[in-house]
Amino acid sequence: MRLRIVVPASLLAALAVTGGAGAVSAAPEHRAVLTINATPDPIFAGDGVLIYGQLNGAEPDGKTVVLHRQLGPGGIFATEGSTFTNAEGFYDFARDEGIVTTTRSWYVTSPGGLRSRTVHESVAALITLAASETESETNRPLTFSGAVYPNVHAGETVFLQEQTAVTGDGWSTIDQGVIDTSSSYAITRSFLSRGYSNCGRCSVGTSAIWRRPRTRLRS
Repeated sequence: MRLRIVVPASLLAALAVTGGAGAVSAAPEHRAVLTINATPDPIFAGDGVLIYGQLNGAEPDGKTVVLHRQLGPGGIFATEGSTFTNAEGFYDFARDEGIVTTTRSWYVTSPGGLRSRTVHESVAALITLAASETESETNRPLTFSGAVYPNVHAGETVFLQEQTAVTGDGWSTIDQGVIDTSSSYAITRSFLSRGYSNCGRCSVGTSAIWRRPRTRLRS
């Protein structure tokens, strides 16, 4: 004998409403995302840089991507170029050698109000360094000179450093000078001890040159 279950009409109505609502609910919406990266980072002034990213969303092929660059520290952003995404939504902007000479900030936009984060590229200046003599007497002035590239550092301080260990990367600042309007500098210093002076590094901020003039000092 089969059992019969009587379901109240009010419960049937509630089930119908619940079922109907489930049947017409839309699938979760996946918002498109625009990414950006820059490599390598950091670089020395004039090195090449690749800016790239991806448009993650429905039908990403052939979408316009516009690159924006900040005009100086704290400045406004201006359009620097545009390109199109490929079938997978990827895009890139190549910056050849000699183009990126100072620190940069970029972001990209795409139709539909999409905007990426802002990516920052750290750029270190190039500094040359030479000694006026490779052999000299103690307590006799020696001049260490060079130039800074790019020519945007006039008035900034350049630091002369001496290696403080036979091996390793220990350096100590022993003097300083000022970069002139032609982007050059000269630092004059005398040494009291005989032997070798490893004054081989100059720096402007975080920029450094690794060429190491080695001067022999006679008593």
